[in-house]
Amino acid sequence: MAILSLSITIADPTVLLDLGFDRIAVYRSTNSTNGIDGTFTELTTVPTRLVIDLSTRYYKYIDAAGELTYWYRVQYVNSVTLAVSTPEDAFRVTLATTDILTIDVLKNIYLFGLPLTD
Repeated sequence: MAILSLSITIADPTVLLDLGFDRIAVYRSTNSTNGIDGTFTELTTVPTRLVIDLSTRYYKYIDAAGELTYWYRVQYVNSVTLAVSTPEDAFRVTLATTDILTIDVLKNIYLFGLPLTD
């Protein structure tokens, strides 16, 4: 297992917001061979879905139990009606798109800000 940072790009947030979609749900498949077959399971939960902001096109999602062989995809969700969009094309994280997490990021996300000193 590896800690992977997924980069999610929205071409035009205005279009999604106009359609009523205000959240991003992230899905992962551990058994897909091509991004089409296999079972995709949502990694996010209702409170952890990414919030779509009018001025933001680029989003990050951390998969603490990821693998470079896993496939990911997103769907857009209306947080009031729970309507979902058609899934976007699946993608795999490559080393070129994987961010190296800093100690501060690891501390704040995974250790909830605990001090790392004696």
